[in-house]
Amino acid sequence: MTLGEKLYDLRKKQGLSQEQLAEALNVSRQSISKWEGNVTYPESDKLIALSDYFGVSLDYLMKADCVFDEGTPKNEQTRKQTMLFAGMTICIAAVIGLIWFGLVSLFLPDSHEQIGTSSIITLNGTALFVLFFFGLLIVGVAMIIRFLNQK
Repeated sequence: MTLGEKLYDLRKKQGLSQEQLAEALNVSRQSISKWEGNVTYPESDKLIALSDYFGVSLDYLMKADCVFDEGTPKNEQTRKQTMLFAGMTICIAAVIGLIWFGLVSLFLPDSHEQIGTSSIITLNGTALFVLFFFGLLIVGVAMIIRFLNQK
């Protein structure tokens, strides 16, 4: 894919006209047309501006064989990866919390009683901790499922 084809695809995916893109980059509409037609190439500062504007790397724009995950903007990929990482981290924290609380309850039954009596809510402290960690687990699993459905 040439630079012009990539620019055209990126512009169309964002629903922009040549004039709108030209205005955003502070160039003429004819410049955008020439770039997309591979008649001329943008100067380095304009390439950087295009890269920033569309959230793609300069490698993607300049290299003919460089594919960028079906044109998904870089910041969208990063957001998806962050969501997966956050979901996995929350799940792991919830499981560790449940295991820790189970071990404390098993080996130190006195602390189990203290937690239960220190609660202001009618649920005892044990139930609150278990509900909290299960809630975290559900949130983490939901984030992972959402990530998997977005692919």
